[in-house]
Amino acid sequence: MADTRIAVLVSVERHPVSGQWRRNRNDAAALALALRLAADGGVSVEVIHAGDAANPALRDYLALGAGRVEVLPLPAGADALPALAMRLRGADLVLCGSAADNGLGSGMLPYLLGEALGRAVLPQALDVTLKAGGIESLQFLPKGRRRRVEATGASIVCVHPLAGGEQRWSHAKAVGGSVVTAGTGAAGAVASGQAGVQTGAQAAAWQPPVVEPATRKPRRLKPVDRRSGHARMSAAVDTGGAGGQVVSDGGSVEKAQVLLRYLGEHGLRSTRT
Repeated sequence: MADTRIAVLVSVERHPVSGQWRRNRNDAAALALALRLAADGGVSVEVIHAGDAANPALRDYLALGAGRVEVLPLPAGADALPALAMRLRGADLVLCGSAADNGLGSGMLPYLLGEALGRAVLPQALDVTLKAGGIESLQFLPKGRRRRVEATGASIVCVHPLAGGEQRWSHAKAVGGSVVTAGTGAAGAVASGQAGVQTGAQAAAWQPPVVEPATRKPRRLKPVDRRSGHARMSAAVDTGGAGGQVVSDGGSVEKAQVLLRYLGEHGLRSTRT
């Protein structure tokens, strides 16, 4: 497949502890796969992000080899589907991570894009091979199984986090790359040094997660069985009645004494006074 246009969708997320912006590891795996396909020649890679061009985590993708990140400007919390569907109509292959680590229903985005563009969606891809008129994907399956799936025409591939492809971090690439806002050309480029500054509005919009002690559930008292293994096996296969005791005679004092004796024999009664 010659002159193939590959679009890689990338997202950003907050670190759950520090609150700093960082790249999404699933999308980073998709970028590594796209760069490996581009190394064979005849392939152009476009890295696209829907959100804020000033986000500092976008330079992480520059450091991983994306020479240019195109940003579709969207306000926080806006639906990225319409803008992405319009932008990706000319792409021959769309690569993205299986899901973002934040946002509601992020794992549904590839399928919604496939429905909007009328394209096949190949999930859990470990590897992709370009062929004449389509692609072949090595799909991840549970219990260590794999299978190969073919798709003809333009398609969308969700890359598994375990997808092969070495990710090399380069500070020189992070400095030399650019983040460009769609529709503005060179005038919309954001220098990597400026992208590393977090604005006050971004910091105020994010609230750190609240850490609370877990609610401890009460433990059900269970007697410790001190019988031998043979005795336990015999009791398990015995079809006779249970070894319980029914106290029907005597008053409340006698019944209470039987209960206390049972608790003491099985170590369920505290000896402290």
